[in-house]
Amino acid sequence: MDRPDLQSVSEFLRFELQDELVAIDLETKGTNSADPSSFIAGVGFAHQGGCFYIHLLGASDEVLGYIRKWLIGAKRLTSFNVLFDGAFLQAFTGKWLNWEYDSYGLFKLLSTEGYPTQRWDLGTAQHDLLGWATSNKTVLADALKTEGLTKAEMWRLPAQVLGHYCAIDADAHWQVLEELLTQCGKAEWGAAVLDYHTRLYMTEVKLLAEQQLRGLVIDQQLINACHSGLLTQILATKEAFLQHPLVAPHIIGAQERARDAWIASRPNRWTGQGVQSKNYERWVAREEKALESGAFNINSKPQLADLFYTKLGFKIAKYTATGKPVVDRKVLPYLGEPGKLLSSYNVFLKRRGYVERIIERSAASGVVHPQFNSMGAVSTRLGGSGGVNFQQLFKDPAFLAAFKARPGFKLVQADAEALEPTILAEFSQDKTLLSVYGKDLGIVTTKRDIYLHIAANINALGTEIRKFYDPENPTPEGTKAAKKACKRDRAVAKKFHLMSTYKAGPAKIKEEMELEGIHLSLKEVREIHRDYWDLFRGVLRFEEKLQSMWMANGGWIPSIFGTPIAVADSLLKDINNRFCQYSGHVVLQLWIYYIEVLRQERGVEMYPWLVDGHDDTVWEVPEEQAAAAAQIIDDALALANEELGMEIPIKGPSMIVDNLAEIKCEDYEAWLETRGVE
Repeated sequence: MDRPDLQSVSEFLRFELQDELVAIDLETKGTNSADPSSFIAGVGFAHQGGCFYIHLLGASDEVLGYIRKWLIGAKRLTSFNVLFDGAFLQAFTGKWLNWEYDSYGLFKLLSTEGYPTQRWDLGTAQHDLLGWATSNKTVLADALKTEGLTKAEMWRLPAQVLGHYCAIDADAHWQVLEELLTQCGKAEWGAAVLDYHTRLYMTEVKLLAEQQLRGLVIDQQLINACHSGLLTQILATKEAFLQHPLVAPHIIGAQERARDAWIASRPNRWTGQGVQSKNYERWVAREEKALESGAFNINSKPQLADLFYTKLGFKIAKYTATGKPVVDRKVLPYLGEPGKLLSSYNVFLKRRGYVERIIERSAASGVVHPQFNSMGAVSTRLGGSGGVNFQQLFKDPAFLAAFKARPGFKLVQADAEALEPTILAEFSQDKTLLSVYGKDLGIVTTKRDIYLHIAANINALGTEIRKFYDPENPTPEGTKAAKKACKRDRAVAKKFHLMSTYKAGPAKIKEEMELEGIHLSLKEVREIHRDYWDLFRGVLRFEEKLQSMWMANGGWIPSIFGTPIAVADSLLKDINNRFCQYSGHVVLQLWIYYIEVLRQERGVEMYPWLVDGHDDTVWEVPEEQAAAAAQIIDDALALANEELGMEIPIKGPSMIVDNLAEIKCEDYEAWLETRGVE
């Protein structure tokens, strides 16, 4: 319906349909529902009896009111991306609608990853799940080309063209969901999948939409001060690098050689007839380009490799697959003082990009509206969206202090401590992990440092550490003293733990340590590697168990929640991490689910702020209700632990703060002192 009237709308969008499962697809101008310039151009509907489209541009208030009333009363809605469509429709109706399923979330949950060109979009679902020979995407592309429009402008397409495309998308959503529900009905894991999807996943989607629409307040003075500081740091580190006594002679020499070569190529200025020659004019015009060829490009990898390895003589520690020497972010810090300066310069450049995107998105209203992909990976973790990944904000108090609670509000946060290691300890029953994260003599252990504990139990590393740190009975004083006196040995243990967890072998570990200035022979690395895995024999046995389950199940293992974790054969060596990452995030989602249940039951005013940070959750609450909100978070964790029934409980005490820097930055207090704030 391109020009809908109330009669025609009511004939198609009947109130009897409110009890049926109805799929919805939106066509919008813009992708952020919180953007005042964004709006819904039209809505596609699909149900068991067919599909149709209603164009909203130019529709009367009477028609729009009817559609709002129908949507609010609908009992069973679905979409391919409920976070996107749900947020737009919440802005349109003022209500979070009764969304039952998200077919994208189910599709990706039941997928694997690790195969070339693998995708999880609707076109892929149409082809792979529904068996469609062709997709309506081709028709759309042709229509956009004919109209001279970009994909972002597709809302401008004629309503008949846009409506046909949108209605078919809605119908595809409905069919995809029906197929996925059918598969769940046949499978042993089907009940667990639907429980996870409807209870945990859909609750988080609702909270992410609420979070996006409400937004986060950004202190404009602080964020602009952070930007100014970064500009100063970028300029200072660049100049310090270019003028460094080891670097400057080579840069100046290259510039001088380029100028000399240009001057030497000078042709005769005058012809035999006394006229200025064309060759001379071309030579003059070539000056800027010729001199630029000798200029040093601080971002050129070949020029940096030539500078550091050929001219400055640093040892090449890393090569590309084609045999070229590498200069990257991992290598730079170990290429002397010039490398450290250039590394800092690159860090400041990257940080400037984050800050500028936050400024751009918050300048008009002082509020930034975070967007996410509700199923960023098949591990169920979120993905970044909208140009800023709010799960990867860099930890600098000058930056994060700008993310603050509204006046009269507080932030209440809780972090699931050592979430993935705790899950691995629980399920592997590895003695070393249990001694660090599990129960020791009936008391939950929280005082052991995993890296010191590993080093203390490896002969090549433990001699000095054991003078301070007793792995059987560590004390806070001993831990502090060992960290101070045995930095190198702890760093070696940390490198082995982090890399061995992802199945790096001795040669790779040695290469990485060489970059960091830790020099061990390959024989020594092999011995430490052997002793490391002797410590974690329980982890290896658990890995063998998971691999056996994977083989028996035909490519999947059960998560902590009973849902299937599909693992590509190319990623089988990483199966422990797949289990822990997936299960860890499900635990966080279970915690968030109970927070939402208690929020509603107790009537506490609390808003999702950054509700899912992989292993933590942050809410914004009126100051007078902060204690009640903190109690909800603590009680919700107790309910999650009760449902999980693990021997090792997940720990995560809540805290009440004013800004994100207080949560994420250990140097926050020191930063305040530099600003003269007590």
